[in-house]
Amino acid sequence: MARGKSPGRKSKSKTKSIEPKKNDSRSASPASPRTPLNRLLVGGQLLGNRPTLAPDHTNIVSSWDTFEPIITPEITYEQRKKPERLILLPHARYITVLSYKTGIKIATLAPSLKDEDDKNVIIECVSLVNYQRKQSETTVQDVLDRMDVEDDDDDDEENTDLNGTTDAVDETLVMVGCSDGSVREFSLLELGNRGSSDKTVHFGAYKVSGPCFRPRRVIRVLKNEPIMDLTVPHLRTQVRDDGILVYVAARRLISQEEGSKEASKSVGFSIEVLRVLLPHFDGSTTDIDLSSKETMRSLDKIKCRISKGGNNKKFANTLPFRMLSAAKVLPTTTGDNTMQQNCSIFVVLARANIISVYYDQLNSSEVFTPLTFSMPSNNPLTAVDISLNNADITCGHYRGNIRVMNNILNDIELYQISMKESKQLNGGTSVSSSLIKTGNLPQDPRKNMITSRVHWHALPVTSMVYDSMSYPMDPLLYSGGDESVLVTWQISQGRDRPVDVHPRLALGGIVHLSSSDRCDANPANGIIVYCEDNTLQLLESHNKGCIWKVQGLACGGQNSSDNMPSLHIDPRSDGQKNSQVVVTGLDQAPGYIHWFDPKRERLASSLEVVPYNRISRTEPDECPLPKPTITGHAFSKNGEDLITIDESQTENVYIGAREEQAKGEEYGTVSTIRFWSWNDSSSAQGKSAPPYHQIASMTYPHGPKSRISAIGMSIDGTFACTVSYNEQSFRVWQRAGRDKSISWACRYKVKIPAGFSNCSTKKYGVTFSDENSLLAIAFGQVGTIWDTDGARLLTTFDHSQGNSDIERLQFISPGLHQDLLLIQSKACVSLRSPYGPYGSSGSFQGWCWSVPQSPKGSIITAVELVESHECIAIAMYSPIQNQSRVVLIDVTTGKGKSSMSLIEDIDGCISALCAVGKKRVKSNWDNDSALNGKATKSTLTFYALTSVGDLLLFTEGATETKFNGIITTIADASAGPRLDIAPSENNRRKRQRTQISSGALSKELAKTKKLALDIFGSDATKDSTGDRSTAELPSLSTNFVKTFVGRNLCKTR
Repeated sequence: MARGKSPGRKSKSKTKSIEPKKNDSRSASPASPRTPLNRLLVGGQLLGNRPTLAPDHTNIVSSWDTFEPIITPEITYEQRKKPERLILLPHARYITVLSYKTGIKIATLAPSLKDEDDKNVIIECVSLVNYQRKQSETTVQDVLDRMDVEDDDDDDEENTDLNGTTDAVDETLVMVGCSDGSVREFSLLELGNRGSSDKTVHFGAYKVSGPCFRPRRVIRVLKNEPIMDLTVPHLRTQVRDDGILVYVAARRLISQEEGSKEASKSVGFSIEVLRVLLPHFDGSTTDIDLSSKETMRSLDKIKCRISKGGNNKKFANTLPFRMLSAAKVLPTTTGDNTMQQNCSIFVVLARANIISVYYDQLNSSEVFTPLTFSMPSNNPLTAVDISLNNADITCGHYRGNIRVMNNILNDIELYQISMKESKQLNGGTSVSSSLIKTGNLPQDPRKNMITSRVHWHALPVTSMVYDSMSYPMDPLLYSGGDESVLVTWQISQGRDRPVDVHPRLALGGIVHLSSSDRCDANPANGIIVYCEDNTLQLLESHNKGCIWKVQGLACGGQNSSDNMPSLHIDPRSDGQKNSQVVVTGLDQAPGYIHWFDPKRERLASSLEVVPYNRISRTEPDECPLPKPTITGHAFSKNGEDLITIDESQTENVYIGAREEQAKGEEYGTVSTIRFWSWNDSSSAQGKSAPPYHQIASMTYPHGPKSRISAIGMSIDGTFACTVSYNEQSFRVWQRAGRDKSISWACRYKVKIPAGFSNCSTKKYGVTFSDENSLLAIAFGQVGTIWDTDGARLLTTFDHSQGNSDIERLQFISPGLHQDLLLIQSKACVSLRSPYGPYGSSGSFQGWCWSVPQSPKGSIITAVELVESHECIAIAMYSPIQNQSRVVLIDVTTGKGKSSMSLIEDIDGCISALCAVGKKRVKSNWDNDSALNGKATKSTLTFYALTSVGDLLLFTEGATETKFNGIITTIADASAGPRLDIAPSENNRRKRQRTQISSGALSKELAKTKKLALDIFGSDATKDSTGDRSTAELPSLSTNFVKTFVGRNLCKTR
């Protein structure tokens, strides 16, 4: 039976404490004990990346770095269900299974066993097998299979007998080669029983949700060497009684002397091609060890290398990038003149500089000499495929041309068989070259090879595939490259031009093209296209119509530190757990804002901010044209208003701000501010309507030569502020009108003080207070507070801990605390009141949390307020380890949050954090809340976006726990800061009512009313137990704020 019925093993969570360095301000460390948090992978690359062997190396085409999508044959689970076709999307630790008809995720294949360390099981390659397994004894599984076949049509070829045996049993398997030298075998028939599978499974430090299945058995082929690639030839007419024939490419690292010059320049590997016979599955789950058995035979050994830093070298990577196989019937005659069926098997191992073709026979123990075909040094091989006629090899090259080696496999077969027969006639000795020259033996296929050459692509050919629905003798060939154009060829008819071109498939180049596998007897009428912008789409073969399209997170490349992606919860979702997240600044989605659905793990909707016409390069070595970028955006609290700042590049350096790109090329940068309003008709019109419509836009809002450094918007959407370091000023914008008559105008422009002229403002260095009376702007290591109404500088504060500039400045109101400033730099995080270091309250004191000094050199990359738990999540990144960790600290004390966990071992750099859930505090005037209100326990939930393209969901406790988006609690007045508003001596004090009836209700009412009177300053006695809470005050006017801040500044001096 299959190993997929038990839950996944929990990952080991490290509880290493972080002790911030103590300074003049208060530091904090996480408290213990800690509760581990669940890490659920809810978004990322649709196709995973292959293991990286040289960190400093970049391949010449992107298709070498990622796995290929695989289309399976139709799987019939049982007689009552319709056949189902699947799509396999491999990753490094798991395989995602999609439905072929809809593109929806239905399951996950986990290569590790439940009692196995999953960190050591890394997927290297995946292959599909559809074979006929002979049975000598009837097993329970075979009886159940034949019971389903009994109800089929009476014209079936197989004659089934429950008490006897059948000639063969059809089975579709997924063979997964791993880095530990094992082959993990999955049966696709198990996917029919998805209800009894694991709900979530650990993969390293993360979890993946959905029905998960384990391998039914593990076959140990090698001891320690990784299985770099494997292929299984499809044998249509021959059935082996002893097992499945598999060809494996094993990778071994060649040891080099430390300190040698060769070791510093390149990494050497030894590749061994092996022929392995895997035994048939007999129902046992015991692991099989083949590393020391005679069922494995070596065919060849080759040496390869990867040059470090050799991005400009064509042959910097000579490792095999693809392994293919083909088989065809070979009739042979025995000694008694009887015919015996045999098969010729061809294995093609493709490298950048050489194609190696291995010839083998199914029922022969002879080892044939492989034939190699060299590629031009200035035009290396980038893609390869075998034609449907099993005779031609098609090669795609770096310069964009496609070359077909016509009938090469038939010539190799004839040559190898002739050499074998001649060797037998000579008594086992090699054949002399004189016999070959005289014409008694066929010529070497490398010398008289006939090729066909076509050329359309201007850039390297990244992928090629033959249409499985086409005729084998006149097949259709599809090719793709960085141009994002699907090109259709019919080379067998002698055409040197494409039959059809299908342009603009996506915003990124084509990475992989896939059609039905060769083992599929009933191929599908569709082509799978995967592009660099992380889109996967199914196109019809006959008219190229799109059946469905799925897009994940478009994190295709590494963003610069100044333009990291931003992540926050959709403001219109009211903070629910299943709400969508808004992602901006993705490298493979230039000029777009994406709404991503973590539950479905796909893109929900998008907004095109900057019109972008993608133009590919004209030469492979040419630097790509710069893409438009969204440098800043801001939403109002209710999501009705949106402001974006975008930059577009032009080759005219006299337009806009001049900017120097790679290789010394200069471009002109044009900045534009755009104002948007929510599109109410978007939900009614569906996905075709954009979520926002543009109200107005303005080019060069700070002048033709000035760029915008930061933008901020008030929570009600009435004010906005933009800062320009080039113009040395900031502007405040104000909204006017409502509904369809909304307009925006620049209210005033303020010149930056001379003392801050050399200090830049970061992307998130602008924020408004809740009532719009204060505006905070960060300049370098100094924060400034301005009066929004009069544009006057009220005060400044220093944030020079760690000698780093302020990265984020944000007004927050956690719990009863109002308008506190959250300040973040790369070295520390602090929380303070704008009315001074500690404000005028005795219940709140400002604090500063610093990163501990260590050799790892960790920096703070993201900060987020978790309002539901009144804590702050701080993400730290270690460049040496290339890992991040998150620590949770209490918002009031700045110390480690009790019962919370330190999250470690997160791959890559966390570029953004966003929390889910709110805590709404009801007024103390509400009698129902005072009597019946109870604090509802919420679940800690927040998202993290990493530089490797993973979107992680961190939750406290079980992932299936219900989450209440809005939490209602009773306000505790002593928890908030106090505003000492003393009543005037000339004013008459109002008499407090003392007529109170007995009972709990009377006591609560008296307490509430007395608290309200004390808050507003009416007869504030000293024996009052309740402190004044700013949450109960009305909205503060601008004049009041200026007076209050001015008085506190005098006190602090």
